[in-house]
Amino acid sequence: MPTTIVINEIYPNPESGSEWIELKINEPSEQEISLRDYTIFDSYHQIYKFDVEQFSDQLLVVEVSGLNNDQDSVILKDENANILDSFTYTQTQKGLSFARQEENGAFVLSEASRNQPNPQLTPTPTNLLVTPTSSMVSLTQTPTPTATPSPPLPSISPSPIPSPIPSPTPSPVVILSIEPSSITKTEENLPTNIAFLPDNSINYHFYDLNKINLKTNAKDLTEQPTRLVLLGKNFKQTAILNAIIGSLLMILSSLFLIYVKVKSKHI
Repeated sequence: MPTTIVINEIYPNPESGSEWIELKINEPSEQEISLRDYTIFDSYHQIYKFDVEQFSDQLLVVEVSGLNNDQDSVILKDENANILDSFTYTQTQKGLSFARQEENGAFVLSEASRNQPNPQLTPTPTNLLVTPTSSMVSLTQTPTPTATPSPPLPSISPSPIPSPIPSPTPSPVVILSIEPSSITKTEENLPTNIAFLPDNSINYHFYDLNKINLKTNAKDLTEQPTRLVLLGKNFKQTAILNAIIGSLLMILSSLFLIYVKVKSKHI
């Protein structure tokens, strides 16, 4: 069986110190194994390149940096850039490492065991986070329950919605009632073209406008607005007359003063 090198353990989220990756030779060999120009990549770039490192008891630990604490990948390549082994994780736990299990090749979270055999744990949903992508191991999976189809619901025919019955629009009726105490009621000279309502319970009153006396203030009707007449007619308001006379006297005085000044300049 040819000698193969696999990723044995990874420590991406240390409590202190550096991150590290542990490699393992799955079959011992008396020949010296050279890792010169081997590389380790994460999901985006190269994080380590080998030179003269040597295995000790089939194990080799190299310190790296740049692994994410949430989701990342670790890829081991040979000198020709061929992928030898790889795995991907989606979360980490501080102080714990991903350790490969010999019986199935799955990686589980466990106490870090640098340069020591990995503890063999039973994979559970809580500690089984990743499996190697180069040698996938099929674990026992819980069968997905088949959904039982629900019985069809009974078809319900919608009840017809009755059309709304339009309400009759009432004809507008205007009733005027005038009952002033000072108006004399009369039934004489009734107009002959009045259309009476058929309801005999309504009393209709008719009034003769010729017999309605309108009381007015005779003084208000006869009094005319005051007009100012300057040609010998009397004024009804003395205050207005006095104001006009005073204005005329002031104008005459001003004209007289102007005349005196002009006269004095020519003397």
